[in-house]
Amino acid sequence: MKVSDLIADFLAEKEIRHIFGIIGAGNAHIFDSIFKKGYTEIICVHHEQAACMAMQTYFRTCGKVTAALLTTGAGSTNGITGVVSAWADSIPGIIISGNENSKYVEMHKDLRMWGVQGYDSPAMVSKVTKYSKQVLDANFALYEIQKAFELSTHGRPGPCWIDIPMNIQSANVNQEKCEKFKISDLPELNTDSLASLSASISSIKKALKKSKRPLFWLGHGIRLVGAEHLLEDLISHFNVPALVTWAGIDMVDSYHPLVYGRAGTYGQRCGNFVLQNCDLLICIGTRMAISQIGYEINELARDADIAVVDIDKLELNKYKNRYKYSINADAKDFIEGLLANNSDTNNYSEWISTCNEYRKNYPWVNPID
Repeated sequence: MKVSDLIADFLAEKEIRHIFGIIGAGNAHIFDSIFKKGYTEIICVHHEQAACMAMQTYFRTCGKVTAALLTTGAGSTNGITGVVSAWADSIPGIIISGNENSKYVEMHKDLRMWGVQGYDSPAMVSKVTKYSKQVLDANFALYEIQKAFELSTHGRPGPCWIDIPMNIQSANVNQEKCEKFKISDLPELNTDSLASLSASISSIKKALKKSKRPLFWLGHGIRLVGAEHLLEDLISHFNVPALVTWAGIDMVDSYHPLVYGRAGTYGQRCGNFVLQNCDLLICIGTRMAISQIGYEINELARDADIAVVDIDKLELNKYKNRYKYSINADAKDFIEGLLANNSDTNNYSEWISTCNEYRKNYPWVNPID
């Protein structure tokens, strides 16, 4: 069986109905196999950057991991801006690039270019992907595609790049002898233990009881773990004002009485006033980007204790001296834990009245006289 047929079968097995790309000599076998299989439709774009961005938009709109198919040379370099975009926004996806015949990859490995226009694309994107690999053994092609698919959503999501030379795509293999990736091979997530998470949730609940002016700041990471449906319950149960981040703008109805918009450079004035006057800031699933918080972390919510929940420990370490509570956890696990066994809530009516005054005095849209 051809390696490219195995790839087409894998896409069907994962129920991936649409992928995006542009055909070239470096990926023609994969295009042909997918077309013949008839399950997955290839959406041909006008530029490889658009293929990688369409891959992201597909995930944003329907929650399905999909792929971008790039050819070799300029076909793959064109896709890099889209890959960096997926990396920045933690969007999963698989980029499958073609390359020159593997004999030229080996023969020309110390030269600037391989064959006609090949180059080391996995090395180029290694810093902006969760995983990048070139396949030089046909029996490992399926393994690498499977691995990329699983890794793209494991922990903090992101893009993975698999480079397959054209002769590897066309190679015939014994399917039974091909290496298969096992879920058990995924690395363990370096997050807080259940006991530690439980203790952190208890600390946040105590902090909420002491707080007079608490605020939830809800980020895109909540959507990435499929927890946006919990947000109205979270806000309503605790009766706590909330802000959303730029990428999470549509997770909660903008007209919810306790949602005060966005803060930061691209936010609303009332949102910034709410943020700067809270005394407890609970940030869930947001990387605390400079465009949100400004260039000086100690100027952010100066009188507030800050709690940050993030699955990426490196993000927590970024401003660790400013955070009172750093919780390395899945956003969904944290929100569910916060909502569990909790019938006792505080009265924040005075704080909510203040927030409503900010909204009244600094409306999102100025009235037209």
